[in-house]
Amino acid sequence: MEEIGREVLWNVGLTGRLITYAVAIVVMYFFITGIVKRYKMWKIGKPSPVDFKKTLGKRIGYFISGVLLDGQFPVFLVNQRLFIWCSGISIWRSRSD
Repeated sequence: MEEIGREVLWNVGLTGRLITYAVAIVVMYFFITGIVKRYKMWKIGKPSPVDFKKTLGKRIGYFISGVLLDGQFPVFLVNQRLFIWCSGISIWRSRSD
């Protein structure tokens, strides 16, 4: 009785399979080497000496003074407003046609 199924590895011959597996082994080697390197770098890192909870009020004050007094709006808010205006204009133009 015959089995119905797909060919493995796109119906390539033995040489193609060997090349595919060889390339996969090389890629896995570099992948694992990169993970080991990142792990070693992570292990030599030290925790931050600054306690962010202690300076929360000071940082909020700097943010408010920078936004309200200096007019330094966060970039993502400016980009969001620009996106809303462009969307509104394109919708308005498409409805007027």
